[in-house]
Amino acid sequence: MAACPYNARYFNEEKRAIDKCNFCWDTRLSKGEKLTACAAACPAHVRVFGDFSDRNSEVWKLVHQPDKAVWVLRPETGAKPCIFYMND
Repeated sequence: MAACPYNARYFNEEKRAIDKCNFCWDTRLSKGEKLTACAAACPAHVRVFGDFSDRNSEVWKLVHQPDKAVWVLRPETGAKPCIFYMND
């Protein structure tokens, strides 16, 4: 819980464990907010969150720039992650 500087993580009493990051689904997105806590609070705008299936979204446009290198962590696992990293 201490790893999340936005106080968005909690202790799940049923599982007796700290929850995994679910991109603020329970606390923000399911309530109509458009951004995760980390994306909303980032002053440098380095965390971008959005609908990757929408070609007009900022996140889709960032990942599909032909002149930018974009990668995911551990692609060899075949997990098809939707968290992308890029250098500016």
